[in-house]
Amino acid sequence: MCKFCGLYQAPNGDSVQLVATVHGCREWPQIAGAPYVWWVQPDEQSYGCPYCGSKVTVSSVTVPRPADDLLHPWWTVPQGMTFEEARHFWVEHGQPRVYL
Repeated sequence: MCKFCGLYQAPNGDSVQLVATVHGCREWPQIAGAPYVWWVQPDEQSYGCPYCGSKVTVSSVTVPRPADDLLHPWWTVPQGMTFEEARHFWVEHGQPRVYL
């Protein structure tokens, strides 16, 4: 699954375009200067917020995919890094894992 465009494909399965959402509760994390995107299946109507536990209606929290928002901070994430360089970049941005 691509966290930039939301395209998901299971092994031997068809690709699915997921829907980008941001609940934005107090506990909702920021990743490299942007609210964390929670990706949902296209037919999903709601989900439980993994951070505050509230029931979230997908239609009320849908946002543009980072790939479609040219002002999204993730457009400034350097590309072409080795895994080690990417790990270092994300640690510098307060994240213990590689996102792209």
